[in-house]
Amino acid sequence: MLQTNLTLFAIALAGTAIGAYTDLKTKLVPDWSNYFMLIAGLFGNTIISLLEKSFWPIIFSLIGAGAFFGIGYLLYITGVWGGGDAKLLAAFGALFGPAAPVAAWPFLASLWLNILVFGAIFGIGGMLILLVKNRASVLPAIKQEFKKNGLLIYPIVGTMVITGILYPIKAVFGLVAILAGLVFLLFVFKAAESSCLIKTVKPSSLVEGDWIAEQVNIENFAFISKKSGITKAEIAKLVELEKSDKLKEVKIKDGIPYVPAFLAALITTVIYGDLFYKTMMLFFSHAVALP
Repeated sequence: MLQTNLTLFAIALAGTAIGAYTDLKTKLVPDWSNYFMLIAGLFGNTIISLLEKSFWPIIFSLIGAGAFFGIGYLLYITGVWGGGDAKLLAAFGALFGPAAPVAAWPFLASLWLNILVFGAIFGIGGMLILLVKNRASVLPAIKQEFKKNGLLIYPIVGTMVITGILYPIKAVFGLVAILAGLVFLLFVFKAAESSCLIKTVKPSSLVEGDWIAEQVNIENFAFISKKSGITKAEIAKLVELEKSDKLKEVKIKDGIPYVPAFLAALITTVIYGDLFYKTMMLFFSHAVALP
């Protein structure tokens, strides 16, 4: 039983490491790796069910795969993630559905919360790196965003500063400062998006799931940008237009690789536990201790 669980973790670790590498290198996550993990999770938990003479491991594996697929698919159709990320999440559900909890809620909930935490950390870090690299073109865009949304941004900055100063008095002020800071960063990233994440490529360089940043309307073909990304059939049509010299290039919206956050969350959850839960326990204990 323990050996089987370790095997499933090793499979998840190897598959996610492969996905993280390809995501960083090509912005793609291989389907074969995700499908292998999904099948391994269902098959492995079937073996555990047989060894324990209980249906619960495979039932929880199926429930986990279904629940995580639903979450991943929702994020995919809303344009938050790519299809590979959604498939990887479903594989996690199949592999770790029956896993023992590491907090006050199921293991998968802790894994999901850690994915969100590391996704935010890596996303903010990646955007900050892009901001520094493209600061010459980004700064004018940020100034323009401040002019357009000054009535919202300046109160947020004021709240962030004031609550940060008051943090030693009551820990809750520190939490408010962090939340205000995150909202402020959203405005900065929104301003920088067109400078950092929009790039021009040839239609023949497109891959399934790419986010087209503008509408393409040539002859009898019209492509309207959608959050789920472009399909293989649509790419084929754009390539035809490129070959006939009717379309030279398209603008796509790039993204920050997310699978490394999956890898960090997986390792952290198994070895350390639930970051969100432990942080909240530490926060509340600190808040109670303060006068």
